[in-house]
Amino acid sequence: SAFSMRLYEILKSYEFRKVITFDLEELKRLLMVEDVKSYVRFPDFRRYVLEKAQEEINELTDINIEFEPITKGRKVIKVTFRIITKKPIERMLAGATANDRLKEL
Repeated sequence: SAFSMRLYEILKSYEFRKVITFDLEELKRLLMVEDVKSYVRFPDFRRYVLEKAQEEINELTDINIEFEPITKGRKVIKVTFRIITKKPIERMLAGATANDRLKEL
């Protein structure tokens, strides 16, 4: 998805830090969804943007990511990402999977 590509670009630039935290509003701005009404509620944003992007990034790229929402009371205010670089053999397998997907299109 478009969100997967954008999130990958953002997180790849912070790969050397291993862990990065974004304010929720800043993350939505970076992913260009701050004005999309269907992503105002965090559960929807999480399900349709973050979890989908996480699944695609972990399967098809050279990094694995995990995310964790940080709350203040009940409200999610930040999201922390953990970035794990894959081993060379895992990278080759991810590249092969990505190539197979592209051939299907």
